Amino acid sequence: MLGHRPQGFAADRLQRPLLRRSRFQRRLKPDDVLVNNARVFSHAAIEDITEEQFHQMFNINVLGTIFVTQQAVKHFGDQGGSIINIGSMSSRRFKAGAAVSTATKNALNGITGVFAVELASRKIRGNAILPGFVDTEGSRAFGVMGTEWEKQ
Repeated sequence: MLGHRPQGFAADRLQRPLLRRSRFQRRLKPDDVLVNNARVFSHAAIEDITEEQFHQMFNINVLGTIFVTQQAVKHFGDQGGSIINIGSMSSRRFKAGAAVSTATKNALNGITGVFAVELASRKIRGNAILPGFVDTEGSRAFGVMGTEWEKQ
């Protein structure tokens, strides 16, 4: 059924107990669509990557997506639903200094495929959208906007 008004909300994706009792659960309808669109990134040369950077990016970009999806699939009804993970072309185009960010986006692509296969019998689709560079504060800070790399 089309026509639902989209409702977005921010949640700490890593706080599983809060997700279980949040308004997230009350908002889902049987034919809903979940869009996972969270990303943090910091760029560093390979020799400068820290454990803190690594864990922060993987926790939010990958583990957070898994936790939110776990809660959402509990509320999709018999009609199924759709999970859309917003990835990035950075998983296909490589730039120096983006090893961990690129790794998280490749991980997101992988779990999206697993969601699609694992949840298909419940009529829940899993898809990813991989946009190119979007003019954001982050892409400007990374030095992509206005370069040849942006045009690729």
